[in-house]
Amino acid sequence: MKFNKVAVLLGMGLAMAAGSAMAGTDTATDSTHVYFDGSITNAPCSLTPDSKDQHVAMGSIAAHLLKDGGTSDAHPFHFDLTNCDTATMKTVTVTFGGAADPNDSSLLSLGSGQASGAGIAILADGKTVTLGKATAAQNLSDGDNTLTFAAQLKGDGASAVTPGDFSAVSDVTFTYQ
Repeated sequence: MKFNKVAVLLGMGLAMAAGSAMAGTDTATDSTHVYFDGSITNAPCSLTPDSKDQHVAMGSIAAHLLKDGGTSDAHPFHFDLTNCDTATMKTVTVTFGGAADPNDSSLLSLGSGQASGAGIAILADGKTVTLGKATAAQNLSDGDNTLTFAAQLKGDGASAVTPGDFSAVSDVTFTYQ
């Protein structure tokens, strides 16, 4: 029994010594990673990181708004071009690509999900931009420029609107002249 008491006391002493040794530690370490990506282009402007890989939240849209080619509210988005130098190229056009709606090729297909009977209309100055065709040329100025667009759902008029989720992607190409 004396041996057990000695073992317990010895164990407590070691625990206290280890605790006080750890209490004196002033540093701790942790680690992580930072990933860097981007591209170098031969364009007169730089595209800001916030303008790349955007997500436009369309929200929850009542199906009756899209009946017979009707539209939802427009949701604006923009591209910020910075550090533009117009010495050699003075305008830019923008082309939105992607899968076209099967019933209206000017609209972007709703892509994956259960929703159907509508497509995504991309607007420039309130007018629909035809998918796969360049917008009208916009003049650039030296320094910073903002290109503003909007997106709205539009019933394709050829089929009934089916409620459900959707997720679509458009590739965007900037052409400088």
